[in-house]
Amino acid sequence: MGEFFTELWLEWPALLRGVEWTLILSAAITLSGLLGGMLLQYCLTHPSRALRLPASAFVTFFIGTPLLALLFLMYYGLPTIGLNLPPFAAAFIGFTCNVSAYNSRYLMSGYKAIAPAELTVAQASAGGKPISA
Repeated sequence: MGEFFTELWLEWPALLRGVEWTLILSAAITLSGLLGGMLLQYCLTHPSRALRLPASAFVTFFIGTPLLALLFLMYYGLPTIGLNLPPFAAAFIGFTCNVSAYNSRYLMSGYKAIAPAELTVAQASAGGKPISA
């Protein structure tokens, strides 16, 4: 038991750096995932099929792909095609894509829960500007 605490004491600075980078990555992913989810939700509700189809394919792919497999592909698979990403960048991009896809679904379910009459009222209060249902 004494060896554990000795090793813990010796590795304490590295553990604190790890916690610091984890918090930075978590904050960055939270913000980018929310913004990405909002952008995807906009594309999924847009009248243009040219925006809806790629957004739907993106969401389907990233929700259907296990996150760990995606992170492994980003970090270990991309170098095979000549694209080397640093660990932080690979984690940021992989998590952002995954979180954005899930956030878009959460936002979409909230959007679909809005009654058509509420959209009409919102349209009227927005000065008659069209609001898609």
